[in-house]
Amino acid sequence: MADMDMDIDRPEASTIQKEPPKQPVKPKQAIKTHTSRQSQWGYIHLTRISTPPPKDALDLLTAKTNLTAALTQFLGLTGSGIPVDILKVEEQDLWIRVQREDMKAVVAAAGGWVGIRKEGEESWRVRGHNQWLSLLLDQDTPAKLFNG
Repeated sequence: MADMDMDIDRPEASTIQKEPPKQPVKPKQAIKTHTSRQSQWGYIHLTRISTPPPKDALDLLTAKTNLTAALTQFLGLTGSGIPVDILKVEEQDLWIRVQREDMKAVVAAAGGWVGIRKEGEESWRVRGHNQWLSLLLDQDTPAKLFNG
């Protein structure tokens, strides 16, 4: 058996080359991640519909009064207590911000409301609603929303 061990070719310790330890590969750019949380706000785009069409553009006071009337009619005193932030009024269009939890109730109240005025009826048309304002806007609208 001793003869068999002698026949095996074993490299000598001086001929074995050790590889240098591998360095971790560092990326050229830092990898960052971001988790988007749910927004606490809901954004709603409304258009006032009137018959016959109104002569004047929608103003802040009329918009707030009509929204409060719609919320009160739909939800009573609870609806009148929902805080609504008016972001912009432009001609017959209105952009508002509400708390995310109240968004569905405000959309239902505004979309189902019909008000009576001297000249005829008026109502709100819900053009869109989303928890992210940027997703609510058209491609052309973002620049016009705050600049126009």
